[in-house]
Amino acid sequence: MAFEALIKQYERLVFSIAYKMLNNREDASDLAQEALIKVYKTLDRCDDIVGFKNWLCRITTNACIDELRRRKNKQTLSINSNENDMYSILESRATADPTPEDVLLQRERTRDLANAINNLSET
Repeated sequence: MAFEALIKQYERLVFSIAYKMLNNREDASDLAQEALIKVYKTLDRCDDIVGFKNWLCRITTNACIDELRRRKNKQTLSINSNENDMYSILESRATADPTPEDVLLQRERTRDLANAINNLSET
């Protein structure tokens, strides 16, 4: 029952990390479940209850990075993809073998730049 309490406390955090990294609600939900299962199986390795949150976040982040690596060569363009998705995929393919971390950083930079431009005044 103690693990159930931990799940209730941190499940939204795990999902949020996965969603931010994978950009897909269903994939984030699946990966969050996988991460929590891994936490349950390896709970005995976390001796420091104070560091539990950081350990949980690291497991989730690593699971997302692994998933991005698996997808690296499987990216496809959908007819229904929006323009930003297509540019992001094409851009990631144009660079010489970017790592999943590079792709994630580029997405964050692009999003931050777009937000900054949208917040500029008319003048």
